[in-house]
Amino acid sequence: PLLLLALVRQESAFNPEAISPAAAVGLTQVIPRTGALIAALLGEDWQGSHALTNPETSLRYGAAYLAAQLETFDGNLYATLAAYNGGPSNAHRWLDEQQLPNHDGFVQVIDFEETRRYVATVVEQFAWYRYVYGLADTPSLP
Repeated sequence: PLLLLALVRQESAFNPEAISPAAAVGLTQVIPRTGALIAALLGEDWQGSHALTNPETSLRYGAAYLAAQLETFDGNLYATLAAYNGGPSNAHRWLDEQQLPNHDGFVQVIDFEETRRYVATVVEQFAWYRYVYGLADTPSLP
């Protein structure tokens, strides 16, 4: 839940009616085309992009998509966030291009400036939320 909280903070600044220049909608900034795919995966009828301004729908869809990326990338937080922001195919490409070990090596190969900043910011916010909510003695990652 704290990772989703950090993601929502970065994606929409908690504005359920946020719409990005890329047409991403709601708290979790789901693109309507992706929303239709998520609805199908959840066994729901797609209600259109306006449904993504509903906080419950946006959080459910964003959480489902985030969980799918976590599974796809075997729990790799950095690749998961890169996929959420820059697309799974790009995240796979960046993993393939990674030369240096660890998360820093992955972040260095992200060639979308927005995605590189996004990953760093969400990871930092997640670490702070873990600290604020008493899951860590200092802002840190699991």
